[in-house]
Amino acid sequence: MCLGAKPKSRWGNAFTAYDGRLCLRQPYEHRDVSISDGKGKSVNVTERLEMEWELKRLNDDYVRYADQQDFDSFLKLFTEDAVLEIGGIERKGHDAIRGHFGDREQMVTRHICTNLWYEPVDDNTAEGEIYLTVYRCSGPYTEKDGPIPYDRPDWIGEYHDKYVRTPDGWKFSERRLSVRFEKVA
Repeated sequence: MCLGAKPKSRWGNAFTAYDGRLCLRQPYEHRDVSISDGKGKSVNVTERLEMEWELKRLNDDYVRYADQQDFDSFLKLFTEDAVLEIGGIERKGHDAIRGHFGDREQMVTRHICTNLWYEPVDDNTAEGEIYLTVYRCSGPYTEKDGPIPYDRPDWIGEYHDKYVRTPDGWKFSERRLSVRFEKVA
């Protein structure tokens, strides 16, 4: 959250624009509210919402950078020793993850993420599961070609994630893709 930011909002009292981002605004009378997590542990609602917001943003950046093929920005979302598993191939570390993109052919993709679920493990680690639908088109098409003819997704699956909080914010320490449905020829 961007607490303490100078308000310049058109969204009323709940949000403010800061550094080009939409951020939750610090209420004038801030009260910490805690609830039970169902396992006998008390959870601070503000901290939980902040964690979920930041992890959602991490996932949004992941699919945006992948679809834009901005692999330098993409790599910054991972810890140096992170594991990325796609297609049953495990890649560990930034060099191996970069190699995943160097090995594939040029294509236009869209990653659609839904059902984002996060669970804190402790103050600096969390786990998550995100449903994913992928559309991709290889061949003569580029982003500039306008609408690309297409009839259904290539596959539908789930990301199984582990996150770690670093001085630079939350990052992926592990992301594994499980494909559940696949397009047949």
